[in-house]
Amino acid sequence: MQKSAMVKNLIALVGTRSDQEALEEVLRPVVWPVKVRAGAQVRISLSADHLVYIQSGATKLVAQAGDGEDHVLAFQFPGDLVTVSASGPHTYLLYALKDSELAVLDQDEVIKACSGMPEALTNLLGRAMRALNLCRDGAILLSRRSASERVAGFILQLAERLKKMTDAEGGVCLPMTRREMGEALGLTVETVSREFSRLRAEGLIETRGRAWLRVVEGPALAARAGLFAIAA
Repeated sequence: MQKSAMVKNLIALVGTRSDQEALEEVLRPVVWPVKVRAGAQVRISLSADHLVYIQSGATKLVAQAGDGEDHVLAFQFPGDLVTVSASGPHTYLLYALKDSELAVLDQDEVIKACSGMPEALTNLLGRAMRALNLCRDGAILLSRRSASERVAGFILQLAERLKKMTDAEGGVCLPMTRREMGEALGLTVETVSREFSRLRAEGLIETRGRAWLRVVEGPALAARAGLFAIAA
């Protein structure tokens, strides 16, 4: 995708109809379009905070601890805006789960460029806060005692976030592996696979192969997750 088209999509995400031309003028110099192959790390300077807009594809945000182990914090899909923080006690890295088109922006440069556009800044902050809330929801899933609750809650969250990408049968293709799900949930790949099999056998979900998934019984799955309703 050309830079101009990506900038316009980003403006539609954070701007208003009245300030689109002004936003395009200030954002164009600070937007860095990137194409990343599946499995590759998104090359971002670790010395500054960055915002990354997911135009297409899917990514995962990981925190690398001192032991060098990657801890999956969250997954991102088209339309998401994620903050990749500068290195501190942990190093934060972004990887493509599938071939992806991204817009990378230096956070300080964006804030400076939009300083005279309070509504755009508010919308931008709202999008970034949504990503932080998803990380918070992930932490809540980790606090649940049973693997069954974690996996059921994770599936509900994915179904809600990917509902605009459902096919004619109401299913979605998950870009992450069972192992990556386990890394996000603090479970082994064997446990995740076992829980998927159990939920499928009970008729709560339907799967085909390793990627396709459809929620069949949403309320029952929410009850399994310990929720009163599907999380937004």
